[in-house]
Amino acid sequence: MKKKFLTMMLFFAFLFAGVQNASAQDGLVVNANYVSPAEATVLLASEIESIEENPIYFQEQESHPLYPVLVRKISFYVAVSEGIIIGNTIPISITEGAIEANDIQDESGETFEPYLQEIVTLLSQ
Repeated sequence: MKKKFLTMMLFFAFLFAGVQNASAQDGLVVNANYVSPAEATVLLASEIESIEENPIYFQEQESHPLYPVLVRKISFYVAVSEGIIIGNTIPISITEGAIEANDIQDESGETFEPYLQEIVTLLSQ
């Protein structure tokens, strides 16, 4: 009984922490003043190209500690860019991009919080 109770408490603690984290991310994404979709597409294309030209990425140096960071970042940036290209707003593209990229890369256990802050800064006026 005690073990079941502790398990339930742990579940609710993680659930609450996840809701708090999601609320903070939503506020970060929604409350920014973004550039135009055309400019956002150009900025993201430049960032994607920069990652693709990085020798660690294009030579697939999987043993390098920066490689998984670059893979996650490019997955996220491509997903956001595709969302903007099909006509979604920038905040929706960022939110859906994080979900899509996280589905692809979910084994790492990392969060997209650093990338969220970075992309909001990149695409803000």
